[in-house]
Amino acid sequence: MALLAFLCFTLPACQKKAVVKKSGRYGGAVKIAYRSDIPSLDPALSYDTESWAACFMLYDGLVGYGDSTEIVPAIAESWLISDDGKKYAFTLRQGVKFTNGREVEAGDFKYAIERVLEPKTRSYGAAFFTNLVGAREFVDGKAKEVKGLAALDKYHLEISLIEPRGFFLNVLAMPFACAIPREEVAKYPEDFSHHPAGTGAFKLKEWVLNQRAVFTRNPDYYLKGIPYLDSIVFVTNVGEELAVEKFERGELSVMEDIPPSAFVRLSADPKWKDRVEKSVHMDVWFLGMNCRIPPFNNKKVRQAVAYAVDRQKIIKLYNNRGIPAQGVLPPGMPGYDPNLKGYGYDPEKARALLKEAGFPKGFKTQLVTRNDAIWVKISQAVQQDLAAVGIRAEIREVSRATWLDAIGRPAGAPLQWGDWIQDFPDPDDFLNVLYNTNQIAEVNSNNNNFYSNPRVDSLLARAQRLTELEKRIPLYQEAERIIVEEAPSAYCYHSMRYNLGAPGLHGYRSHPVYGIYFNKMYYE
Repeated sequence: MALLAFLCFTLPACQKKAVVKKSGRYGGAVKIAYRSDIPSLDPALSYDTESWAACFMLYDGLVGYGDSTEIVPAIAESWLISDDGKKYAFTLRQGVKFTNGREVEAGDFKYAIERVLEPKTRSYGAAFFTNLVGAREFVDGKAKEVKGLAALDKYHLEISLIEPRGFFLNVLAMPFACAIPREEVAKYPEDFSHHPAGTGAFKLKEWVLNQRAVFTRNPDYYLKGIPYLDSIVFVTNVGEELAVEKFERGELSVMEDIPPSAFVRLSADPKWKDRVEKSVHMDVWFLGMNCRIPPFNNKKVRQAVAYAVDRQKIIKLYNNRGIPAQGVLPPGMPGYDPNLKGYGYDPEKARALLKEAGFPKGFKTQLVTRNDAIWVKISQAVQQDLAAVGIRAEIREVSRATWLDAIGRPAGAPLQWGDWIQDFPDPDDFLNVLYNTNQIAEVNSNNNNFYSNPRVDSLLARAQRLTELEKRIPLYQEAERIIVEEAPSAYCYHSMRYNLGAPGLHGYRSHPVYGIYFNKMYYE
């Protein structure tokens, strides 16, 4: 087995990664508002902003992230990957404890992942682990355990894959793969979410539904030196305007992504403008075209649409909180190509392409969007741009559920305003999920452009089988160039996150994976 030295750190190296700033003082509390309550504190059932923000405080996986998108050790102090990329052998740190006092063992990771795969759990994360050897047999009830998950002893875990996946460590850094104690799940089989027991920097003290959740420092956290804060309070069911009022009154410590209604005022206010921290969000917003629905099965029509859209106008509607997208991958994502040139705003070129495609007078179509105020506003701007080149798009405003259903069906949405936000920072999570032919389905299709290109499929398959990122990136970049040239979507912008912190607070800039990362927050 080949040792990946660039990923394997000793314990002191990992501790160094964890500390933000040695001069940060200990103590204090941070309060943050969310528009809704936390859906779940069970890592197997968490797949949303509020839940993940909490789960990253409560639990740890085998691996995690450093200050950016690089994988670093967490409960695994080192690992080996076989030359064929199908076997991962992890050595666990000794002495890491759950908040119930028991030491973490290799079998706890095996249990956690098998619980995610268990159909009765109904975990959103099950699909991420179907490539494990024996996963299908386990899911189908033909095996009592997953053969590819082997706890060799107390501190050694071996994971076997059916096919190599270069991004598998990123999967293991998701909350779905975090260790949990089976005895606590057995104690609360229907309500583990309200009695979480993890290894994280914080633990749950109180959760009053639809009001607040209070998390306090874990004094036994295995990474010495963090966290700095004594407690974190999620104030839930707080609307955007009320959150701004509470922050300005000093009742909140931080706002994650300043609401649009207050963005211009607060970012220019002398009292607050120097407290604003900005970062590029790992997403892409686009006008998607269904490549199976005429005339969007014609590449020239799709390219015409891409030239017709005024990206700067759309970004202005979003309070200038975005940067123009040249392609699919956002800046900061491994594999992002700064030299990729997409489509500028060129109505004349759009009209010429429509004429070449046989539509000199344009055509009628439908644009499906969610009935959210900013979505509708942007869709109306897109509608105007398309009308200027002869494309008459009727806007269909629908609920989120109806929108998801429509874009996931082959004949559901000719045009859609949509977005994609990363599950983990790897180009595969964008390019493969959104554009591989094998992601097309009759219902709930991930590839909701219904785009298919054998060359792209081949490049993505080759990239998946490699374990070294530097060898995978050129393949993803070639695939992205083909996708952008064929224009299944008009890529519009990558959003920016503008966080605002109270005086004296540090470490509230959004992490590219964790978002607001409370483990490293501190006061002067």
